[in-house]
Amino acid sequence: MSSHAQQARTLVEALPYIQKFTGKTIVVKYGGNAMVSDELRRAVMCDIILLSLVGIRVVVVHGGGPEISAMLKKLGKESRFVDGLRCTDAETMDVVQSVLCGKVNKNLVAQLNRLGGQAIGLCGMDGQLFQAEQLDEKYGLVGKITGVNPEPVENALLSGYIPVVSTVAQGVDADTAYNINADTAASKLAAAMGAEKLILLTDVRGLLRDPKDEDTLIPEVGLSQVPGLVKDGVIQGGMIPKVDCCVEAVRSGANPDLTTRQKHMRECFVVAEEGADRARIEQAIITMPHYFADYDTTVHFLSEEELLRDHGGLPHGGFVFRGGRTGRQEQNRALLEFRLTLDSNPEFTACVLTAFARAAFRLGRAGQAGCKTVFDIPPAALSSLSPEELRRQLL
Repeated sequence: MSSHAQQARTLVEALPYIQKFTGKTIVVKYGGNAMVSDELRRAVMCDIILLSLVGIRVVVVHGGGPEISAMLKKLGKESRFVDGLRCTDAETMDVVQSVLCGKVNKNLVAQLNRLGGQAIGLCGMDGQLFQAEQLDEKYGLVGKITGVNPEPVENALLSGYIPVVSTVAQGVDADTAYNINADTAASKLAAAMGAEKLILLTDVRGLLRDPKDEDTLIPEVGLSQVPGLVKDGVIQGGMIPKVDCCVEAVRSGANPDLTTRQKHMRECFVVAEEGADRARIEQAIITMPHYFADYDTTVHFLSEEELLRDHGGLPHGGFVFRGGRTGRQEQNRALLEFRLTLDSNPEFTACVLTAFARAAFRLGRAGQAGCKTVFDIPPAALSSLSPEELRRQLL
């Protein structure tokens, strides 16, 4: 196949993605050893320019670990890492700032411009883009981001530039700059900008169960799996901040469009009399609207003895406690206290509590005082959504 034919085929395959992401913001974190190879760096810069040309709002956040380590080595200073983060004393911070905000940032901007892009360099201290406080004394001048002002980046995008951001932050607790892990900075900026995607470029294939064997790639990780993988040593070293920033980006981003069937499964345990039509019972359960039909439901038939012996301790049911008072007297003008326990579904419990709090506020604003259980509150006070919309949101 000729190169022109291959290019045409690639563009045809990419067209649906171009249409999907045109006008959307994508934050690309670029750093580590992926910056060392000239060939790889050129390929990445060309891809970034292409994304910009097809109308995608691309923001580049970069690190520069290898360059910083090389400069420290020239100065006779050893690089030291704890928990995947560079320990940064005052002398190291001077090197970090000059290398990241100066050499690395301007070299990337220049290369993007030479290759036909229109890039502009920004430092995390420009326009208070990143504000930070000290993360922990054991790391030295490594910062924890406390605030993000995306306006400088937004202005650059509106002017047609590709913003290239170096990860040094302005201190809010001391008159100093802070070294910020580039993965963390990229995730914070992506969240602040409401980015559609956060892409972390690295020189390893991904999260490997065995770092020495690329065939042990873990293609997908759920948020609940992360603590166990850290405890088992699967996530370690420089992979810790990378995974942490992915977790934060997922939690900070928009809720995925999930159906109830993707969110939960339900199991139903039935004690059936001898001779009962079990197939009919099972069908009636799994097709029950608004309760089982929307879920992947499994029905188990068992004896009463098995139910009590093996499943008697299963959490189930729910009950409501409410207390406190609302009124117009000064001593209890703003007193509200309520608690709801639904042992079978803590996520639903939290949703109902939130709705209850909103209802109390709305009723108070309407001048209605007195204690109410959730069953006494008009549905319109609980939520402005329709029953169908509320059910989709809660479930």
